[in-house]
Amino acid sequence: MPSEIGNQSVRSAGGEASNVFITEEAVSQLIVVSFADSAQAEGLYSDLLALNEKGVIRLEDAVFVKKDAKGKYKVDEKFHHEKRTGMLKGAGVGVVVGLIVGGPVLGLVGGAIAGRFIGKHTDLGIDDGTVKSVAEELDSGRTALFILGATKHVPTVIETFEKYEGKVIQTTVDSDAQAKLQKALEASK
Repeated sequence: MPSEIGNQSVRSAGGEASNVFITEEAVSQLIVVSFADSAQAEGLYSDLLALNEKGVIRLEDAVFVKKDAKGKYKVDEKFHHEKRTGMLKGAGVGVVVGLIVGGPVLGLVGGAIAGRFIGKHTDLGIDDGTVKSVAEELDSGRTALFILGATKHVPTVIETFEKYEGKVIQTTVDSDAQAKLQKALEASK
């Protein structure tokens, strides 16, 4: 998500902060945050979805890992941009093929299923090995939220993280950015 936590909000000629919408050239980053309370993880995820809808961030993948008191973990993939795109593209191709072979409804359904299958098997999101590794090391009773995405409007992201109490346990952002994210997560205490 944030590639440079030190970014400042862009100011217009009048001095007011303006929204900076995400662009395709923004570099994707992985942030994994551990929470004692799964409601905190759900809240952060909901807020990030809202930022994604507004175009402030580009959310590419989000995965929850919950580890119970017995040490068993459950992986729940909440958001995956490539799979949704694959399903839509498959549905489009299916309609075209369906029109030729057997009708648009059958083509749409078959194409969506094929697109979902292709999207699932060409996972370009969070690496399954990374998820498994973190899940195995996660303390019992905790929830980890994996976030893969990008933004150019870092202050908004930091402000969002300040609402929740957690610990950054893995990330691809630089150490300075990681420290700022952790400080934001500790601000709610």
